[in-house]
Amino acid sequence: MRRLNQNARLALAVLRAAWWLTWWMFVLVFFLFFHAPYNLLWVAGTVAAVLWWHVFRAGARRNLRERATLRLRPLPRWSWPWLARAVGPLFVANMVAVMLAFAVNLSPGSGADARLTRQMAHEGPVAMAALYLWMLAFAPLVEELACRGWLQRPLERRLGPGPAIAIASTAFAALHMQPAGFANRFIIGVVAGYAVYVTGSIWAGVVMHASNNVLSTAFALLAAAQRGAKAAKPPAWHPGLATKVFLVLLLAASLHTLVGLGRGLAQAAREERQARLAELSAAADFRRAAQTDAIGTTGGGRMSDTTQETTTAPAALRALLEGIVDYAGLFPPAALPMAEAVARYAAARAGGDAWMLGRFVVPAARLAELAEAAAPHFASDDDAAPWRVSALAGPELAADFAGIEAFNAEHAGRAAVDSVEIRAADPTSLAAAARQVPIGMAAFFEFAPDGRLDEMVAAVKEAGAHAKIRTGGVTADAFPAPDAVLRFLAACARAGVPLKATAGLHHPLRAEYRLTYEPEPPRGVMFGFLNVFLAAAFLRAGLSEEIVAPVLEEGDPGALRFDDHGLEWRGHRLDNEQIREARTGFASSFGSCSFDEPADDLRALGFL
Repeated sequence: MRRLNQNARLALAVLRAAWWLTWWMFVLVFFLFFHAPYNLLWVAGTVAAVLWWHVFRAGARRNLRERATLRLRPLPRWSWPWLARAVGPLFVANMVAVMLAFAVNLSPGSGADARLTRQMAHEGPVAMAALYLWMLAFAPLVEELACRGWLQRPLERRLGPGPAIAIASTAFAALHMQPAGFANRFIIGVVAGYAVYVTGSIWAGVVMHASNNVLSTAFALLAAAQRGAKAAKPPAWHPGLATKVFLVLLLAASLHTLVGLGRGLAQAAREERQARLAELSAAADFRRAAQTDAIGTTGGGRMSDTTQETTTAPAALRALLEGIVDYAGLFPPAALPMAEAVARYAAARAGGDAWMLGRFVVPAARLAELAEAAAPHFASDDDAAPWRVSALAGPELAADFAGIEAFNAEHAGRAAVDSVEIRAADPTSLAAAARQVPIGMAAFFEFAPDGRLDEMVAAVKEAGAHAKIRTGGVTADAFPAPDAVLRFLAACARAGVPLKATAGLHHPLRAEYRLTYEPEPPRGVMFGFLNVFLAAAFLRAGLSEEIVAPVLEEGDPGALRFDDHGLEWRGHRLDNEQIREARTGFASSFGSCSFDEPADDLRALGFL
């Protein structure tokens, strides 16, 4: 059933793209039928209709998923210099590909676009204005919406970005029905498709497409003028071997330049994402407003109102724990209703321990429910930092990512899903899922620390993603052995793979605790979050596994000492810079269905 649904979505996307291109041909026929000034009015009206229908009208909620698929987002400013620098090499590659087509006795000038250019030039300046409006606005807009929107985006979700860009570019080159111009249009399609993928905006493809169209048209008109204009057919050209070799080398140099610019664009996107995440992390010092009405009582994953002023903590402890708790109140053992979990998270943001609070964890399938429950808090928190959300993806990755994009588009500035958590059974499925993750979004892959540990960590590193370990549950057998956790942490440290943990980390230190919030709950030995994150920090600092192993089983609070310069455990010390580096570059956070218990236990042990 799942594969059937995916195939149905893909088939629908192909049909939509085909409809767009059929409509494009219909508009072209009438464009050729009309003469100036009616062809100018015709193309201006169709451009306005497309813009209104898919850009301005699409602000309605019912169109958010469509906007996400078409990537109807503003072109980010950081991408402008890279796109501007790519216009020149793209035009050179395009022209050289055309000249090579001439060199092998193919005639790019025999296509419909070349005949259209000559016809408009013959009819006068108004017709040329209509032609340039067509080349600058209508053709790039419609073709990009069809090929890079309806076609490429669903293919990305199914096949990953590389195959999707290749297929969409092939379709783009083929739809012009001009074999001699296939190569240069394929190059344009790849450049535009990659720009759209990296920037997350369809306008990147429109800009590259339109720039190339205008330059190519101007070049064709200049060449026609130099030939005496209005020639029905360009003269035959039979270059020698040296000229052909030169053209091939020039094409290779242009493509090499475009590849370098593409890498620079991707690096700029990563840096922008990191800056955005750092900005959100820096906003951990949220507005210190009076806490909302008393919410529940302590325990059962409930948040208390024991403190309203910012909790004081040694600098080392603050460096270790800032933003560390990803609140997962929707999940067992708390399993709170959405409205209650949202209210507790909102209260924690305003409470004295807010500096320890990280993301709100929610299944991707429940993002719409989260938006509805959190709407009153979004409205009242206009001056606060946006809510950071981590979405747990299910088996329907394409649907989940579409929902995430729609949520982010609707709630921009108030909430953002900036990470996604995915279970992976093997390296192959992990790689396939990683290809579908939107660029700029952190992906955490959960897998067991079993015999394939090194292979899975290597796959995570290859994907540029993060690892996730489950450290407990609601039954005693859900807790891994300390040596398994140590192997996981050490493997990630060796590979330089960032990680997070989840489940069973409600308390600071390892001991026996209740496993649920039932009246007579089962009990078991649980890891402490200080155990796990101190072990990670020591491994990151270069200590051996033999030295670090006892950290995971430490249960004596007297063995730990935090001050304003660093922390010490049984003679081993980390300074604040090492702690911060371990948190920001390695061990990021842990998921907990309770936010109260970690803070209250730290206070009870005298750490706060």
